[in-house]
Amino acid sequence: MKVLIAGGAGLLGNRLSEYLTKGGYSVVHLSRNPQPDSKYPTFHWDVEKKIIDTSVFNDVDFVINLAGEGIANKKWTKAQKEKIISSRVESNQLLKATFIENNFLPKKYISAAAIGYYGNSDTIEFDENSKPASSGFLPECCQIWENAIQDMQSIGIPTAWIRIGIVLSTQGGALQKMLQTAKLGLNTYFGNGKQTSSWIHIDDLCKIFLHLLENEKAIGVYNGCSPAPVSNYQMSKVIAKEISPISFVLPLPAFLLKIIFGEMSALLLDSTKVFPKKLISESFIFEYTALEKAIRDLWKRKI
Repeated sequence: MKVLIAGGAGLLGNRLSEYLTKGGYSVVHLSRNPQPDSKYPTFHWDVEKKIIDTSVFNDVDFVINLAGEGIANKKWTKAQKEKIISSRVESNQLLKATFIENNFLPKKYISAAAIGYYGNSDTIEFDENSKPASSGFLPECCQIWENAIQDMQSIGIPTAWIRIGIVLSTQGGALQKMLQTAKLGLNTYFGNGKQTSSWIHIDDLCKIFLHLLENEKAIGVYNGCSPAPVSNYQMSKVIAKEISPISFVLPLPAFLLKIIFGEMSALLLDSTKVFPKKLISESFIFEYTALEKAIRDLWKRKI
């Protein structure tokens, strides 16, 4: 079986490609800048210019879309927020239009989404049936994004999307940044540290994608996070403890984060307690439900 991954050159795309290849799948990528020495066959696309090398669809069974401007790449100016939204919406729209033009319907279409959909709450425990927050950039972005994803269903393609939490990997993302100081015995938590962090080991996330590929009835929205969320303080403490025998955990005040990052400080200060209710109902088994085990494994294997 052949899987096309749009945005396959990023942290998740690379690990997912390895995971699927080991599982017997053939993987090809769509990239804006294909490299001749790429590990996987890579074809050109440009979302802004609405260009796709359609030969990428040859013999493809499934399409996974991970494309989108990094949410924390730059400060959230008006232009950057527009880019974050448009990169996600337009990638889905371009794929849909190209599917129609080429009379190509994959067996299933799977897209990344995000738990930012639910917004900030200290009290609500969110599952897939929870309503989106009514205000804030992240909920707004996620709702517009998901509308574009769901539109694939209008042309008869079984569609699933994963609201992804904090992806833990030593090779990128939040954990990689935290390890830079944790290795020195120092780690930080944000604000009062009580905000909930809904996390997932990168290999469990890859396993979720495989679950959706291999289960025909697995469609619609799924929460992609561990069933054991922790506070931001707990996360910082566990990381420090697992990485260094002598460690200290210190606060970064909320007011300072807001001065430095502005509206983007929501990524650090918002509380979102999310549970993968739908996956659990489908008997999905997480390998890493304890944060300590996840950090220990990631650090040992350097993944």
